Amino acid sequence: MTTLLECREWLRRVYGKYSLYINAGIRFITGILVFMLITYRMGYMTRLKNPVIPLLMALICTFLPANIMVVFAMILLLAHLYALSWEIALAMLVIFLILYLIYYRFSPRYAFVLMLTPVAFTLKIPYIIPVILGLAATPVTAVPVAFGSVGYYLLHYIFQYGANAAATSAGPGDHVQKYVYVFANAIKAPELYLYLVTMTAALFLVYFIRRLSVDKAWLIAIFTGAISELVFMLAGNFAMDISINVTGLVLGTILAILLAFVLQFFVFNVDYSRTEYVQFEDDEYYYYVKAIPKVHITKREKTVKQINPQKKIRMDSSRQRNRTELDEL
Repeated sequence: MTTLLECREWLRRVYGKYSLYINAGIRFITGILVFMLITYRMGYMTRLKNPVIPLLMALICTFLPANIMVVFAMILLLAHLYALSWEIALAMLVIFLILYLIYYRFSPRYAFVLMLTPVAFTLKIPYIIPVILGLAATPVTAVPVAFGSVGYYLLHYIFQYGANAAATSAGPGDHVQKYVYVFANAIKAPELYLYLVTMTAALFLVYFIRRLSVDKAWLIAIFTGAISELVFMLAGNFAMDISINVTGLVLGTILAILLAFVLQFFVFNVDYSRTEYVQFEDDEYYYYVKAIPKVHITKREKTVKQINPQKKIRMDSSRQRNRTELDEL
């Protein structure tokens, strides 16, 4: 345990010293994930399939605010959709503008949540999102999570539309067919609403429980949020007759718990055995304070013993003279 605490303190010192470069690296990696996902998931415009383009866009977003990455992702996505169908591209532009304005009004600080939610769905690990955000953020993040989930399902049905040869065949009335295939299927998708309810409920549960003044609040919040996701998804699977990968659900829940423990270790590692209760007052109020100390480890002090050879020789010579004088006496 001591080794882990020393590693944590070392990582904190490194981040405090190089936070500017580390944050830029995180933005660069996030940009690569998002732009590569769009390019290789859609990939309808051949000119934009060059891997250099997503890398350049990620590099540019490294030095810009996170919300600019959202705009770049929308532009890249709309370009690919335009190559597939200008009608769908136009409809998605309107939807993106509405969602972006609402998102920018309520939670402009959580651009990474909006970007990484579709990535988590693509990697089949959306269950980690509400647990992590409930511990590290606020309930406002439910807005970008919901928008990211809706965006993922819209893109999912657009991808199915592009892969369906019958749906992409040209002809009169084809415009209506395109809209019905994509948007009607996305709106009627029961798994979308199940995910929205499950993720929102888990996020709120984790947030409110971890703020309670009880011992092991974070541990209780982690297990409550993860188990609530498991229960909601399994109940929805049977009630709404949705084919959910139960194995992926269980593994995703376990992964969410493990990542939450890692986050707790670095952010909220406290010693409940040394909890103190303090009471004091002023002219207007009585105050009852519960103080829980954080777990810290002091840096090991290295003691260096310096040996001076010249001093040792002088001391030996002095001892030899003293012995000679004693022998003469």
